[in-house]
Amino acid sequence: MYGKIFDKKRRHVDYKQIIQYTDQFDLWSWFLGFRVSSGQRFCNPLRTDSHPNVWCDFKWSNDNLVVLYDFGDRFFHGMSIFDAIMYRESIEFYDACLYILDNFHKGELPNVRIEQSKKPKFNFYLDYIPWTVGNRIAYIKEDKLFWSPYGISEQNLREDRVASCKSILYNTKNNPDVLSSLQTSPSYAIHVNNHVKVYNPYHKLKWLSTCTEEDIGGIDDLGSDDQLLITKSYKDWRVLKNAGYNTIWLQNEGCRIPFDRLIQLQQYRTKFILFDNDEAGIKASNNLAEYANGFDNGYIPIWYDDKSIKDSADVVKNYSYSHMVNELQNMGVK
Repeated sequence: MYGKIFDKKRRHVDYKQIIQYTDQFDLWSWFLGFRVSSGQRFCNPLRTDSHPNVWCDFKWSNDNLVVLYDFGDRFFHGMSIFDAIMYRESIEFYDACLYILDNFHKGELPNVRIEQSKKPKFNFYLDYIPWTVGNRIAYIKEDKLFWSPYGISEQNLREDRVASCKSILYNTKNNPDVLSSLQTSPSYAIHVNNHVKVYNPYHKLKWLSTCTEEDIGGIDDLGSDDQLLITKSYKDWRVLKNAGYNTIWLQNEGCRIPFDRLIQLQQYRTKFILFDNDEAGIKASNNLAEYANGFDNGYIPIWYDDKSIKDSADVVKNYSYSHMVNELQNMGVK
């Protein structure tokens, strides 16, 4: 879609030139009418928005493109400056490039590169070293002690591509040039698609992840039931699956489901949302239901009455699978 274009005067402009010779935060600031910088929160002026939870930053999969991050409205999420101009001005991509050329660059692009004032984008690095015997992933005694109270077996872990980690390698924004080693056990690398989420249950860095909202656990292995349970962690997903429920789990902290996945889930008449049984989890489940029901219907947030229980895995650990099933039946889950 993006490429070289010419107007009637045969002026040539390539969208890559615009990105190359322009500080995109300056471009976004000009377009929005106020100064924006990397990660700075503001209300989205392209829609009715009273919550300053929108920001501009580099796209995860494209270091050269600054996009709009708007988890409050999926339509605007991931918009480039070209997309935003096309939307606001009701014009095509061809004209959006010329709009920038005529109004921001005043008719021509500079012939020298503009020094950009923004800080370099931080690239997160995450890897792990598994426990192994030969070329086979191994599970140590600490793994059995950790997972068995949830009724999760070594076979479950192997089926779900959950690796027991000897060491975690990562870098942080505070120390972007320092590769750290987190020696902790138990520690697990949970794979979804081509990404990984590392779970360190007893460490201050409990979660480390390269996953995005596109990575939804279990979504490609669903049954044909007319109901679905949506949860937020691997443990909850696995105990619900072990109990025979049709279920998926969300990787992203924003607890969002991409639009194409919402379309995929339309086949299920009822979609129960069961996140953590605390104020944040209940709020997130209500927010997801409100958002998803705007495209489909049947998204119902539910939660356990016992506030001492954190989540479904907690119910199994403290009581039993049958207790969890009875609790879910009381909430309308069949």
